Amino acid sequence: MADSRAALRAFHAYARYVFNSIAKWNLLLAVLTPLVVISAYIALYIPSTSLLLSILATLTGIAYYLLTIVAVYYFTLDFSRGTHLVFLSQPLTRRGYALAWMLASAVVPALAYVLSLAVPFLVLDARALLYLGLEEYALLFLEGFTLTMMMFSAGLALRRPSLVILLGLVLHLLLPTAVGAVYSIMVYSGRPWLSMYADAVAFVSYLLYPYRSKLIGVQYSSFGVYSSAALAAALVVASLEYARRRLEVSG
Repeated sequence: MADSRAALRAFHAYARYVFNSIAKWNLLLAVLTPLVVISAYIALYIPSTSLLLSILATLTGIAYYLLTIVAVYYFTLDFSRGTHLVFLSQPLTRRGYALAWMLASAVVPALAYVLSLAVPFLVLDARALLYLGLEEYALLFLEGFTLTMMMFSAGLALRRPSLVILLGLVLHLLLPTAVGAVYSIMVYSGRPWLSMYADAVAFVSYLLYPYRSKLIGVQYSSFGVYSSAALAAALVVASLEYARRRLEVSG
């Protein structure tokens, strides 16, 4: 019991350190949220200006993607500096070490991003929130969490900060554009041999980008969405188990 309490105190202390180390990046979302609130109010009562909300929501999304990349970058930076050895020599467990960074880089930013878009409508007019659909917010959280867990798992295994930045840019910028372009070509090319593979591309699209895929009109793939949730859960379990087995305790 005493060991469990010591481990819990160590986890709490380290989690505070982790959140404080990336706190300044969380300010990006905090600064943009009031703008989204104002634009949501305008969009609700002056529909012709709803484009403003889309623009600011996009800016919030960019800030969110940047936050997740930076958070995982700081996580891998711990390995290159050897800082993780200092903390792992304390009562902090290996799983606790990985879980603290997982919460800071994947769970909390995803929730903050979704809430930054949902709360304005909830405050101004709850009916608008229901009109937009709770499913969209769930898909938004799932997409952000899954992509960040992919970066987190890669960072945990490879421990290369530069590779994390590269992977983040590929996942958030290059790959969604490429998948969307391939799907459009297959659907609208008029060539039967290409359209045969459209469902497979739709599955991959919803596996990685369940929210953006629905937003751009990719044929809905419920199997892809469920697979995305399964992938996220598998990455969480695999990352914690990898941390328990492979993280060094001494130099």
